[in-house]
Amino acid sequence: MTSRIVLSVVGAFLALLTFGASIASAHVTIWPRQSAPGAFEKYVVRVPSERPSPTVRVELDVPDGVTFSRVMPKPGWRYETARNAAGRVTGIVWSGGSIGPEEFDEFEFQARNGPDQGTVAWKARQIYADGVSVAWDGPAGSKNPASFTELKAGVGGDTSHGGGQPATTPTSAPSIHTDTPAVMAEGSNGGGLTLALAGAAFAVGSLALLLSIMGLRRGA
Repeated sequence: MTSRIVLSVVGAFLALLTFGASIASAHVTIWPRQSAPGAFEKYVVRVPSERPSPTVRVELDVPDGVTFSRVMPKPGWRYETARNAAGRVTGIVWSGGSIGPEEFDEFEFQARNGPDQGTVAWKARQIYADGVSVAWDGPAGSKNPASFTELKAGVGGDTSHGGGQPATTPTSAPSIHTDTPAVMAEGSNGGGLTLALAGAAFAVGSLALLLSIMGLRRGA
């Protein structure tokens, strides 16, 4: 009986830790994490849903120095590009589809990196069907971090591909001319790190409770 209780305790503890780790990774990320300066790169926006309400809109800022080229069409979704007064694409918006709870999806686009080595910060906003907006734009290690790509000589990317010349017009939906970022709505999700800490605390508390029950059973 005691051995079965121990195995149950260990199994529950590991499951809770896995749950906490999965929550910690549940934020919008841009891949690859490394590319070459000046390269034409295919970027992938990975969007997991971490709330009971489905994700219905994703907004991505195109960082300064990065030149947007084109978007890969995605069935069930439409896209728009945001441009500044000079005509430069400053953002991409995907909408019209749905990413359900406990699901994730990916969106692809092509862009040309800036010529210098360094770190590029990708800021994004994730909007849910219930109206909550989560801004992924903080520093690394924060509760709502942006995604970062390191530009490093000799790492990935195509520095000679001519097909990546910037598009003059979007290939799908018309552009929207706005650079105003959405802000996190009141009552929005606090972010993966906060939930991960809560999950870990719950796991530790559950383990302590189960061990206390075991001690009481042995003392009875």
